[in-house]
Amino acid sequence: MNSSNPVLTAAGRSQSAAKETLMLRMFSFAMFMTQAIVVSYLPLYFLDHGYNASQIGIIYSIGPFISIFSTLLFGAASDKYRTLKKIMTVILFGQLVMLSLLFTTQTFTIVCVIMLVFYFFQTPMNPLSDSLILLSSQYTGTPYALVRIFGSLGFAFMAFFMGQLLRFTGSWASLLVGVCTITVSFVLSLGLKDYQGSLKKMDFSGLFKILRKPDIVIFFVLILVISISHRMYEGFLAVTLRQMGASDSLVGVAWLISAVSEIPVFFLLGKYGHKFKELPLLAIASLMYAIRFWLVSEIQSPIWIIP
Repeated sequence: MNSSNPVLTAAGRSQSAAKETLMLRMFSFAMFMTQAIVVSYLPLYFLDHGYNASQIGIIYSIGPFISIFSTLLFGAASDKYRTLKKIMTVILFGQLVMLSLLFTTQTFTIVCVIMLVFYFFQTPMNPLSDSLILLSSQYTGTPYALVRIFGSLGFAFMAFFMGQLLRFTGSWASLLVGVCTITVSFVLSLGLKDYQGSLKKMDFSGLFKILRKPDIVIFFVLILVISISHRMYEGFLAVTLRQMGASDSLVGVAWLISAVSEIPVFFLLGKYGHKFKELPLLAIASLMYAIRFWLVSEIQSPIWIIP
C-alpha cells in the first residue's frame, strides 16, 4: 500500500538519497585523510629515516609511473565487472597491507618495491571515487563539488592534526595513523551504494583520431606540464620546509591552509560553476599556480609559505 503512495515514495527516496550523500561525504573525508598523510608526512618519515632528497624523489616518482597502468587496469575492471564499490574495497585492502609492511623494513630497495605496490593500489582511488560521486549525483541530486568539498576538509583536518601530533611522537606515527585512516575508509566503502555507468566497454579505436587534433594534443601537453609541477609540489613541499628550518607543526599548518583554500572554490563551483566555461577557469588556475610557485621560490623564511 505504501509503495503506491507517491508522497511516501518520494519521502523514502529523499531519505535514502540523503543517507547515501552522507556516506559519500564520510568516505571522501576519510580517503583524503589518508592522502594528507601520504602527500604531506611520508616524505618526512623517509627523511627522518636517513633517505636523501634524491631517494625520496625516486620513491615519489614511482606513483605517477605506476598510475599509468593501474588506473587503466582498475578502470577496465570496474567496466567489465560493473562495479566501482567492490573495486575500491579491493584496492583499499591492498593499500592497508602495503602500508603495514613499511613497519617491517628500512632497506631502500625493499621500501621502493613496497611503495610501488602501494601506489599501484592508491593512485586509482581518486578517479574511481570521482566516478562514483559523479554517478551518484544523478540519484542523490547533490553536485559533485558539494561532496568533494568534504575531501578537502578531511585533508585539512589530517594535515593540521598530524603536524601537532608529530611534535610529541615523531614521524613514525605517520604510518600508524595512515593504517587507521585506510581501515576507516575500507569499512565505509562497504556501506556505499554501487553506481554503474554505461555498458560500453573500453574502446581505444578513437584514440588516434583524437590525437590528430592539434588543440587536443596541446591541451594534453599543458595538463602534463601542470601535473609535473603539481607532483613536485606534493612530494617536496614538506621536505623543502624542513630544510628551511620549519617544524612539523608548521608543515601541518602550511598543508592545512593549502587544503582549506580549496573549500570556498569547491563551494562556489558547486553553486555557480555551470555559468562559466572550463578552459578559461583552467587558464586562470594555472596562472595563479605559476605565480604561487614563483613566490615560493623567492622566499627565505618558511613562515611565508603559509600566506
